Amino acid sequence: QILDTVSPSNFPALNPEVIDKTFRENGANFVSGANNLADDLLRLIDGRPPAGAERFRPGIEVAITPGEVIFKNELIELIRYAPMTGTVKEEPILITPAWIMKYYILDLSPQNSLVRYLVQSGYTVFCISWRNPSSDQSGLSLDDYRRLGVMAALDEVGKATGSSRIHGVGYCLGGTLLSIAASAMARDGDHRFASLSLFAAQVDFEEPGELGLFMDESQITLLEDMMWVEGTLDQRRMAGAFQMLRSQDLIWSR
Repeated sequence: QILDTVSPSNFPALNPEVIDKTFRENGANFVSGANNLADDLLRLIDGRPPAGAERFRPGIEVAITPGEVIFKNELIELIRYAPMTGTVKEEPILITPAWIMKYYILDLSPQNSLVRYLVQSGYTVFCISWRNPSSDQSGLSLDDYRRLGVMAALDEVGKATGSSRIHGVGYCLGGTLLSIAASAMARDGDHRFASLSLFAAQVDFEEPGELGLFMDESQITLLEDMMWVEGTLDQRRMAGAFQMLRSQDLIWSR
């Protein structure tokens, strides 16, 4: 991240692409760049989505695999995607995304949708959609997410399909939660998981990687104090951590 701040490409006078474009546009690129910066800052202050977000509308540009909500409680909605084949696989799949992401993270477009691939392969797919928490839900624990999220979804998948064996798929924090749920189920003799697949999910926090550079006891204490006052952790603070991890893509290239 420090090297990115002094990268020659981030200085107009040292970036050959910027120099070339400046000559071709007679400096108009700096005017449009300043306007884009002003727009980004205003959106940040107003709490509006970043520029271009309107081009990713659920059900139109993203999340276009047909599905229906079959269950909801105070924490989740459970979406069912019906198989697109004449022959249906006996064992369904339950996808658990992170609660800091949209449910359609694995259904972004037909070209890269895991959900669409699975239903076209004959699987009945279920996906958890986490509700945005409010301040009155600040007392929810990780075990509440396990109980009201994964376990409640598993119960409903079993009811909907009649299957006693379910394949679990977890993405990011959803995979972490899924591994916790699977461990508790194994302890209790609950063998409903036929398999467990984790994508970008951490289960061993001894070596957190680059994220550990931004986290220490003082940072955790600060975040806990903020959540005590506000009831939730603001999305902008979480986004800041991801921006620092990929600063070249999410900060400097903008």
